[in-house]
Amino acid sequence: MEYAMYSNSSFDKPSQFLGGLLFLLLPLVAFTAGVTEIQNEAVAVTPDAEVAEAVAANSGVYVLAFTVTNTGDEADTYDLSCLGLSRTECVGADPNRVTLGAGESIAIDVSYRVKGAGTGLVRLTAYSETTGSSDRGSYRVPVTE
Repeated sequence: MEYAMYSNSSFDKPSQFLGGLLFLLLPLVAFTAGVTEIQNEAVAVTPDAEVAEAVAANSGVYVLAFTVTNTGDEADTYDLSCLGLSRTECVGADPNRVTLGAGESIAIDVSYRVKGAGTGLVRLTAYSETTGSSDRGSYRVPVTE
């Protein structure tokens, strides 16, 4: 009795399978090689969760200094917004919109009010008008009686 081997696969050997796979992937590799890298514009806001000097509850308006840096490759305009959480309330950021060249930084003053005793948070967020990227920095604010 004679037996014949039959395979309904078009790849009888592992080398044929790998060769076929390579044949399928080559056009993809050639396509991605011609794609130009998109420049990644970014922004950094500092400090990040730094502890501010303690302030008395319900005692007025205070100012914290943040730094906004364009960490991208091109000039960009950033919209700035502040937020006060827990025991703090944001009054505003000055300025609230800036244009920075690549690598440039600017100091931003954020005014805030304090409420009852505890710990508040003051946050500044910068939004890129060009790329939509964003970053935020913050201070934790101890509020005493």
